Amino acid sequence: MEQKCALERQILENALSLSSIAPDEMAFRIMKTPGYTAVTAGEVIYIIKCVPVECRVRQTNHCYNELPVIHSNVSYFLSPRSRILLKVGTPKDCNELLPTMFRMHDSWYKLMPRPVEALPPPTIEPLTKPKWKYISPSALATSGIYSTDDLNRLRDHIMFPVEKPSTLNTLAQGAMGHAIPANTISLYNMLDEKSLEKIAESTGERLWKGFITFGSASAGVLAIILIVRLLKLVVDSIIRGYALHSIYGWSLHLLGAIWSLITHLLLHLGARIDTEAGKEADVEAPKHEMQPLVPEKELVNSAKCSGENEKENTIMIRDYGELNKYLQASGRP
Repeated sequence: MEQKCALERQILENALSLSSIAPDEMAFRIMKTPGYTAVTAGEVIYIIKCVPVECRVRQTNHCYNELPVIHSNVSYFLSPRSRILLKVGTPKDCNELLPTMFRMHDSWYKLMPRPVEALPPPTIEPLTKPKWKYISPSALATSGIYSTDDLNRLRDHIMFPVEKPSTLNTLAQGAMGHAIPANTISLYNMLDEKSLEKIAESTGERLWKGFITFGSASAGVLAIILIVRLLKLVVDSIIRGYALHSIYGWSLHLLGAIWSLITHLLLHLGARIDTEAGKEADVEAPKHEMQPLVPEKELVNSAKCSGENEKENTIMIRDYGELNKYLQASGRP
């Protein structure tokens, strides 16, 4: 009896050691039946019983470590051993040498990825030596049963659990800002075409939002400038209209006040017209002035004097002696 209790205690201790790693596996070992899971909270563990539901197998094009099922027209994945429905499955390579197997209705099926009936695996029992026969994969390749690609994928599948901790450690170091050795991890393998397209679309949307913000601010500045220019145009038009009105009065020439060049042209033409009119008035003014009345005798004498002066002015003076005689004859000093 003591030996049985000690064995049971050892089983419980082993199950509790899995609480931080695999809570659902711990609940399965403690309850010894599927449909239970556990949640760790501090130093205690809560065991939760799930409600049993009906589901059916779902056909997929990829292989998973869980069984793809459908429940209430919603896709789920049935976890092994605990038989709990999960929304996300663990993808794996579809390899015929290491297929994913599930027991359904007392029969074993392997997922390739479609369910195919398979032979039941050997059961491990206490106090018995398991019968196990190793078959080298290279011999299977040389015999033509499997190709070289199948063996390479098998090797990668076997080494994945071994390489997983180091890869996760490298990712954690990069996330924490530590240096990552070169040529160890490539993010290109983690991004598909849809992810790259989504990143490009997100970048384009952010750039477009920046352009929209800049455009809105520019539109506000341009609106202020436009309002100022309109006010300036109105004031300038009023001033130019007043100038045109002072020359042309109320006429169609006032429409030229809208354009400064037309206003300057009309003002220039109006100034030229005023200048020409002023010159004509200056030329015509002497014709209409009053002539002073002079007696006819004075007119005759003035005419005679003017005639004599003209004759005197026409006398030829050849030398200084003739000039002296001319001055003495005319009575001039």
